[in-house]
Amino acid sequence: MRILRSKKLIFFAILLIMVAAFAVRFYHYHDWLYFKMDQARDALLTSHAIENGPGYLPLLGPRAGATEVASGYLRLGPAFYYFQYLAGKIFGSSAPDVLAYPDLFFSIAVLPLLYLFLRIYFSRFISLLAVAMYAFSFLIIQYSRFAWNPNSLPFFASLCFYGLLKFLNDEDRKRKKWWLALWATGLFIGSQLHFIGFFTLLGVSALMLAIHYKIWQKEKIKTYAQKSNLKKIILAA
Repeated sequence: MRILRSKKLIFFAILLIMVAAFAVRFYHYHDWLYFKMDQARDALLTSHAIENGPGYLPLLGPRAGATEVASGYLRLGPAFYYFQYLAGKIFGSSAPDVLAYPDLFFSIAVLPLLYLFLRIYFSRFISLLAVAMYAFSFLIIQYSRFAWNPNSLPFFASLCFYGLLKFLNDEDRKRKKWWLALWATGLFIGSQLHFIGFFTLLGVSALMLAIHYKIWQKEKIKTYAQKSNLKKIILAA
């Protein structure tokens, strides 16, 4: 659409979507906060560190449901708890609603990032429409209104794949370093939020790198080169 050719208009459109998305997420946020067993467990761990210092932060994250291993439960990384700790320190409180602020923040921050990711493949209009549909999806809104470790995964998954795509397609070496850092950040944090994120981000990233660099063809070339050298040695003898 011609009306969406202006970058300023796109900027204000995304800003408007972000403001409206925040409004529907923050509406009765404190009164309707979802808070059950998982949230209570996480709040107890994090509030202890907020009150007594970062030395009390756990070195392991939430456990993976009822999955048991020989030494206890299978656990994620602690990034989720560190986000809650930062929120508690910034707002000076360990109240349940404050500990849910990081999930609320990342649910809004993902919107411009999602637009940039979609623009790699689609037009401005389609990208903006998709962002608006995502922003006002009932399920997405519900999952951004309480503290739970997978809730921020869409942001870090988008960050991971956007950084990787830009890294693979950008010819500038200096910018490639920044895209690589962006991909690594998304992968590092996103893989700690849920085991789905751990396997998906690692698996898809590895697949994209393999396809881009055509690893199987390099292996064929290497094998062919070895055979050619062998033939030369035999003929020389």
